[in-house]
Amino acid sequence: MLPRASARILLFAALVAGASAAEEQAGFKPIFNGKDLTGWDADPTFWSVQDGALTGECTPEKQPAHNTFCIWKDGEVDDFELVAKFKIVGGNSGIQFRSKAADEWIVSGYQADMDGGNDWTGANYEERGRGLLAKAGQKTHIDADGKVSEVGTVGERDKIIAALHKEDWNEYDILAQGNHVVQKINGVVTCEFTDDQPGKRAMQGVLALQMHAGFAHFTVQFKDLALKRLKLSDGRKKIVLLAGPNSHGLGEHEFEAGVAALRSCLDKVPGVVAAHHFTGWPADPTAFDNADAVFLYADGGGGNPAVQGERLARLDALAKQGVGLGFAHYAVEVPKDHGGAEFKRWIGGYYEGGWSANPVWKANYASLPEHAVTRGVKPFSTTDEWYFNMRFREDASGVLPILQDKPSADTRSHPYSGSGPYPHIVAMDGRAETMMWVVDNAGANRGFGFTGGHYHKNWADPDQRRLVLNALLWIAHAEVPAGGVVSDPSDDELNHWLRERVTARASGAGALDPAKAAFASAVVRAGTIDIDVDVSGGKRLILAVDDGGDGFACDWADWIDPVVTTASGPIKLTSVAWKSATSGWNEAHVGHNAGGGPLMVGDQTIGDGIGVHAKSQLVYDLPAGAKRFTAKGGVDKGGTDQNDGKATSVRFLVVVEK
Repeated sequence: MLPRASARILLFAALVAGASAAEEQAGFKPIFNGKDLTGWDADPTFWSVQDGALTGECTPEKQPAHNTFCIWKDGEVDDFELVAKFKIVGGNSGIQFRSKAADEWIVSGYQADMDGGNDWTGANYEERGRGLLAKAGQKTHIDADGKVSEVGTVGERDKIIAALHKEDWNEYDILAQGNHVVQKINGVVTCEFTDDQPGKRAMQGVLALQMHAGFAHFTVQFKDLALKRLKLSDGRKKIVLLAGPNSHGLGEHEFEAGVAALRSCLDKVPGVVAAHHFTGWPADPTAFDNADAVFLYADGGGGNPAVQGERLARLDALAKQGVGLGFAHYAVEVPKDHGGAEFKRWIGGYYEGGWSANPVWKANYASLPEHAVTRGVKPFSTTDEWYFNMRFREDASGVLPILQDKPSADTRSHPYSGSGPYPHIVAMDGRAETMMWVVDNAGANRGFGFTGGHYHKNWADPDQRRLVLNALLWIAHAEVPAGGVVSDPSDDELNHWLRERVTARASGAGALDPAKAAFASAVVRAGTIDIDVDVSGGKRLILAVDDGGDGFACDWADWIDPVVTTASGPIKLTSVAWKSATSGWNEAHVGHNAGGGPLMVGDQTIGDGIGVHAKSQLVYDLPAGAKRFTAKGGVDKGGTDQNDGKATSVRFLVVVEK
C-alpha cells in the first residue's frame, strides 16, 4: 500500500489530467489550474503563478502595508476536506477557511498556520479575531464564552515539527465538519479543536491564502489544491442558488439581486446553509457535491444555463439522488426537444415556446392550497410577467398548483414574447391558470416552478418572498416553520446587487434618493415637460429617469436640449463627456434614442438630446460657476412603437450633489 502522502500525489496528478471513475469517487476536485489566477483574486504586486504554483513573494523593495491574501472566488466552503501542497521560505503564511473577506484582499477568520521557522506551522490562528485557537500538538475546546482550553493532545509538538520538510514541499490536510476541525501535515495530525462559541465560530466562508506583512523577504507557494465537500452534519440542509446573467431593463431580470436577496433571508434560517453563484453556472467544480437543493433564476429558452453542454445530465443525476430542483421566471422555459422531458420529470412541467404565454398582468392570488410551501403566506396580488399554460405532464400527474388565477380576456389577447396572441390561449377565457406548482417525485427529487420574478421590486412583497423561501426549504427536505419563513430584509439586503446600485457605487454617485431630488416630475406619458433647476454650488449633476410604474417595458425617454448655464455662458451637455451613464436597456445615446434611432417625441423629431431607457442615470461633474440646468423631457416614440402603440410612462428626476 502506498503511504498516504504518496497516494495523494498520484491522485492530484490524475485530477489535473482528468480524473478516473475511482478517483472521482474519492470526491477531491482541483480548484487551481496550475497555470494562472483564474478563479482566484489577489494583489498582482505580491501574488502570481510560478512553476505551476500560486506564489506570494515580498522583498525589501516590495512590502505589503498589511497581510494580503489570495482569495478563491469560485465559491465558499462549509463542511469540507481540503488538501494542498505548500512550500515556505522564511516569513509567515497560512490557509484561511470559513473566513470573511473584510476588504480588498483582506480576510479574517480561521487559519491553518505555517511559517518559515516552523514556530507556528500546524497551529490554528483566527486572523483578526480570537487569536490562537490550537497550538501544534494540541486538542482544544472553545466554550460559549470564548475560553480556549486544552482537552488533550494529538501528538508531541517536537515530533510533529521534525516530520516537516523545511523549505520544501509539504501537504496540508484540513477537515472541517460542523464545529469540529482537524489539521494534518504530511498525514500527521497537527491540531484539533471544537468551537462552541455562538456568534464567533464560523460554519461557512471564504477560502484564501495568506502572505503576512512585516518580513523583509520571503516566498510561499501552494499547488495541487483540491477540495472535497462533505455532507452537512447535524441535519443541516444546503441550498445552492444560481443567478443567470442579468438581462432586460434595470429592475427587470435582476437575477443577481434577486438571488442575493433570497440568500440573505436563508442565511437567517436555523438549520439551513445557503450558497450562491452568479453568471448562471458555478465555476466551482464541487458546488453541488453536498447540496440538498439547487435553484436557478435566469434567462431561459435555448439560452437557459441548465441546457448547456452536459448540464441536463448533471442535474438529472442530482434529481435521481434526491436533490431538490427549483426554477424561477424565465428559467422555467427550455426547448421542447432539449430539456422539456427532463423538466417534466424534475418539476412536472415547463414553459414551451408557442404553447405557453407570458403577458404582463396583475394576478390576484385570493386563496392558496394547504401545503408546506404556503405556510404563513397570505393572499397577495402583484403585477408581473406571470407565465401560464405550462406544458405539464400528461394528466398533470403529481403536479400540485400553488398559485392560480384567471387572466382577463384582454390579458389573454395581448401580444406576448413578440408573438401571439395564440388562439388556444384566447379560447380558454375564464379558465384558472397555474403560475406556481410543486411536485414530490417518489424515490427522487422534490421540485417547483415559479413563473413570477420579472420585476425585482416584487421580492419586496413579503408573501411572494415567503412563498419562494418556503419552497426552497421544502425541496431541500428542510422543515418549513409552522408560520413559514419569516424574513424582513433590509433595503441593502434586498437591493444591494441591483445593477443601478452596482453602477452607482462604481461611479461614486451613490444610490439615488428621490426625496433629495432638486426636481421630480409627475408621470409623463405624452408631450414634453420643462425642467429648470438651480445648480449653484453643486459639484455633481445626476439626470435620472424612472419608470412610471405601469408595468410596461420600453420606457424610452429623451433629455432634450440639456444645458448647464455658467457665468461664462451655456454648455450643452451633448457636447461634453458624462462621468458615468446607465440605461435600463441598451445604452445611453447622444443624438439618438435608446434603440439607436432618431430622437422623436410624438411626431416631432428632436435635433439635440440624449436618449435613454428607464431606469437610467447620467452623471456629470458640474463646471465651476454653474448656475442652472435646463432641458425638456419627453417619452420617445420609439419606445411606444416597441410597445405596440401603447403609451409608456416615465418620471424625470434631477439631483444636485453639493
